[in-house]
Amino acid sequence: MNQLVPITASSLPALITAAGDRRPIRWIGRRTVDFAASRSRVAWPVLIMPNAFGPGQPARPLRLSPLHAVFRNGVLVPAAHLVNGATIQREQAAAATYYHVELDRHDIIFAEGLTCETYLDTGNRGALYDEAGTRTPARRACAKLVTGGAKLAAIRRELHERALAAGFSLTYQPALRAIADNQPVLPDILRRGRRRMARLAWPVAARRVVLLSRCASPAETDPDSEDRRELALCLGAARAQGKRPALGEGWLPRAAADGGFWMGRRAELLLRQPADRLTLSLAAVIRTWRPAGAGEALDGTE
Repeated sequence: MNQLVPITASSLPALITAAGDRRPIRWIGRRTVDFAASRSRVAWPVLIMPNAFGPGQPARPLRLSPLHAVFRNGVLVPAAHLVNGATIQREQAAAATYYHVELDRHDIIFAEGLTCETYLDTGNRGALYDEAGTRTPARRACAKLVTGGAKLAAIRRELHERALAAGFSLTYQPALRAIADNQPVLPDILRRGRRRMARLAWPVAARRVVLLSRCASPAETDPDSEDRRELALCLGAARAQGKRPALGEGWLPRAAADGGFWMGRRAELLLRQPADRLTLSLAAVIRTWRPAGAGEALDGTE
């Protein structure tokens, strides 16, 4: 592990802003976040891959805190709202140390060649420690912050097209697997018209089946969507021994436009009586990115 270098006021240099101005750094703060206590992906750092915004933007992998904003098309966008599951991802980490750089006013600088904001105190300064320099009273943002709407959608469409140009492709493969009372099961996926059917069978009758599947947010693959639920499969119906299982843990509340009940990465089905087979009717499968060079998708329809 790299040892952190102590920050001292005398060590604070100057920065060249995106506008070309030379500005002294007034303050630097540092905070280490431990993610071990939370399994939520929303707290993980956002990893921006090289060239995600264009050649050299960024020039190298760039990691930002989820709420740190990128400057694009005249507006500021928190990194979390730019995640697309391909060129911009949430990076699972046990812990991360974030550095915050403050000038005498809020401004735009280059981070690995990508335009990003400097630190602006919006009420979280108290969570930082090992600070150096003089805190500035600046509270005025240098640009508008957007978290939705047409401007954000336009930026996300640009990122989407760049991901496709980089060789990423889209697929509806569910990558479904299951565990029936500790018995691992791989399903047979069939088509019935436009709907998929999953058939599972195991050697010894079971009462509880755990479904595991690839998961993504609709907003990651549809630039115009603001649905950031983590979804995997949408269950239309299920049958075991002619009876409908009960839904256990892992199923999301049904939204108005849903064709069934969506599950996240893991969900339970509780069988009414012991059974050695289960049939699922899948109303929908979440669309996910396939990395460049990973081969063609087996099924490109929803």
